[in-house]
Amino acid sequence: MSLTDLSIKALKPPERGQITYTDDTIPGFGVRVSQAGVKSFVLVHGRNRQRTTIGRVGIISLKDARATAKRILAERTLGKQTSPSVSFEEAIKLFLSTHYGDDHPKPRTKEET
Repeated sequence: MSLTDLSIKALKPPERGQITYTDDTIPGFGVRVSQAGVKSFVLVHGRNRQRTTIGRVGIISLKDARATAKRILAERTLGKQTSPSVSFEEAIKLFLSTHYGDDHPKPRTKEET
């Protein structure tokens, strides 16, 4: 489907869940519509089929969303964009230091967490 401003306005929400309408011009780019009628521009990319939300329809234009999708795909192709990876141990340390610092009033809560 070739996405246009008019075709996006005409998209009907599904009865349950969400549905993604893909664009013919950019691989992986499309509009995701929720059952509440919220429409967002999305890009599905990478080996793991990662979904990136670009922005909501109406807040960001179709032209800007396409440009952002092209930029994301170009950065991934050129190797400029890397996904941050954190080991489980690092994530635990980061979580505890952020939410339960040394000045936390209840040391037992930190210990139990």
